[in-house]
Amino acid sequence: MECSSLKGKVMKIKEGAGYEDKVYDQCVFIELPDGKVIDLFDSEMLVHPDMIGKVIDVTIDVFISRIEKLPEPKYGIEAALTKEGEYKKRGYGHVFSGKIEDIDKSNAKLILDTNIGEILVTPNKEEYNSFQIGDFVKVFASRTDLFRVYD
Repeated sequence: MECSSLKGKVMKIKEGAGYEDKVYDQCVFIELPDGKVIDLFDSEMLVHPDMIGKVIDVTIDVFISRIEKLPEPKYGIEAALTKEGEYKKRGYGHVFSGKIEDIDKSNAKLILDTNIGEILVTPNKEEYNSFQIGDFVKVFASRTDLFRVYD
């Protein structure tokens, strides 16, 4: 199965956890094709400073999420904002809507078409078997991770 991806422009990188001048993770801000900016937790440090300003293909993995079936088609990505208009840190709170295009049974992931690109969704074990290809769902992310970057 091909890995799902979407295009985004790297806007900025914010250092995360560090110890003795070494940074171990980061938060990457990506501008989507529709102009929205979302932040992604990059635990593997996949994005480098020379990528800022460049459009790249990325795979996003939304996990430990709450998922609702939708009664009618809806697509999109809603970036999480605090009351002050600042983005929440480390990919928490984004909402993704779209159609389940495929189910990766070997990794227990749903492939969701958001109409901006495809993302991976890792539902709770209890929820996994209640979804089918073609279902429209709304995914409330506990965390949104940068899973892979394509050159």
